[in-house]
Amino acid sequence: MLIYVWKKQGRYYQKTAAIDYAASVIWVSRYRECGEFEIYIPASKELVALFQGDVIFSRDDSETLMVLEKFKLTTDEEEGDHLILSGRSLESIFDRRVVNKQTELDGTLGEGIMKLLSMCCTSSSDTDEDRIIPELHVNDLSAFNDRLEKQITGDTLLFVFSELCTTYDCGFRLTIDNSPNDFYFSLYRGHDKTDTVIFSPQFGNLSKSEFTFDYTDYHNFIYTAGEGEGKDRVIIAYESEEFFNTILSGLDRREYWLDERNCSSNSDHPQSDTFYFAALQGKGKEKCRELRPVIQYSGEIIDNGMYKYHADYELGDTVLIENEYGIRAEATIIEVTEVEDESGYKIVPTLSEWVTLSDIPIEVPPIDITEMR
Repeated sequence: MLIYVWKKQGRYYQKTAAIDYAASVIWVSRYRECGEFEIYIPASKELVALFQGDVIFSRDDSETLMVLEKFKLTTDEEEGDHLILSGRSLESIFDRRVVNKQTELDGTLGEGIMKLLSMCCTSSSDTDEDRIIPELHVNDLSAFNDRLEKQITGDTLLFVFSELCTTYDCGFRLTIDNSPNDFYFSLYRGHDKTDTVIFSPQFGNLSKSEFTFDYTDYHNFIYTAGEGEGKDRVIIAYESEEFFNTILSGLDRREYWLDERNCSSNSDHPQSDTFYFAALQGKGKEKCRELRPVIQYSGEIIDNGMYKYHADYELGDTVLIENEYGIRAEATIIEVTEVEDESGYKIVPTLSEWVTLSDIPIEVPPIDITEMR
């Protein structure tokens, strides 16, 4: 695995060295969060000097760039001296900025993220000059027109972006053209590969699967309580989306009380009351999704060489899973771990929560109860 070293010289990063002699490399790329890495290499005085200061690692065959956050020097008379280099991907820079004032996002997902980036990182009328990151550029986000109503205070941009991308089923990344002196923020969605990438015992790439259906904590009607006291307290009801065309009543109605007193209507938004009620309803919607029936379907994904990263699938793509009982699910590739050491190279994809395909019936043959005694 060939890795390039970019060292900051003054204001700019320069390609300073290349590493192709590491004893081991772990390189993790993620869809909705920042990735991470670890490089284990023989130590020298030159390398100890090189890896002090701002350093970024890149590869020709990966869009993920890594930022050196920690290096550790170990000395051993028998095993030799080594450096352990580790850190997170370039997206970790968003952990360096917080939303430092109450902010209302009322529009589309793309507009909301543009607003946050403008406030915290890029040049705008309400951005402290010292917060600006000159290297950061933002690609067009207009295609991400999902409706967004959210209030944020005090969270890091990294946390907010990860949360929003999880909710709206997309990913975020920073890429470069030629050098880390200019990097570009993008939102993106993977492709549907459920017809071509299938994990199943039939293909020898799925084992030890488990399936559980759990109604224990299921709720479908949320009362979200906001500001105020007693009879003046603002309470907004939210009914699960699956019942929008029906009336939930009797035993079918499962109520839940959600305390959101910290969600405030005190803002400069021109329609603050309307936005506040919508924000509370959004909180109820998020909670209702969290309290859905738990359908847990998991298993061990085996890399048997059947599918190739970049050729058959990419980070963010959706794939199909099917077990011996005909239970099927879709899942998103949210993480890819590449490992190279003395044993060779291997790659392990990590999947999101598996979403079962309930519209596909499972054929069950007639059962003779007498045979079960």
